[in-house]
Amino acid sequence: MTRRETGRTRDAGGPGLQRPQASPGRGRALRPRRGPARPPRSAQDRLPAPASLPAPLRAAALLALALLAAAPPARAAKPVLRTTNPITIDGIAIALHYDQNLDTSKRPNNSQFTVTVGVQTITISGTGVSGSTFRILPGFRIAPDEAVTVAYAKPTSGLANDPIQNSAGEEADAFSAKTATNSETWSATAVESHIIPAVGRGFFSHCSVGRMHGNRC
Repeated sequence: MTRRETGRTRDAGGPGLQRPQASPGRGRALRPRRGPARPPRSAQDRLPAPASLPAPLRAAALLALALLAAAPPARAAKPVLRTTNPITIDGIAIALHYDQNLDTSKRPNNSQFTVTVGVQTITISGTGVSGSTFRILPGFRIAPDEAVTVAYAKPTSGLANDPIQNSAGEEADAFSAKTATNSETWSATAVESHIIPAVGRGFFSHCSVGRMHGNRC
């Protein structure tokens, strides 16, 4: 057989000269797996199941899970006196200014407050709540130059003797004597004609009228 005939036979593909076929699976590109993508697992999902842990660790894991499940919700913040002018003289009342609205149905007894006007400790006539302000009524109008201090003792129990609190039941703390900001500017001589007749009706005390003229009770 000549060299030319041998080339033709190879080109024709004789039985002993055929090219080997690729085996199934070899040389093929990988196909992407079909189906929805799996979401990333959370930290809790990555923790080992309690059943797969040794007995001592299993008991600790179950206890931790029970404590997490029974954890109480976060409590609301309790009312606190504002930082700027927390106590002021508000007309015929002494005003305690808190940082949030208060429960208008909850008020301590008058005896929970110690109020001094000048050098005298007075007996207050009542209290009131409006928004975030708790008002103490001294029973008379405080003169512009009077020094006023207020202390609050938080009640512990007792019917109709509730602590100062917000609508969530969070109670304000007690505080020792704090000085009130007295910004009263009314003139004693200008209102004397209106105040003296009111003394007999219980709106102002004789002691208050005396302080208008620089006298002490």
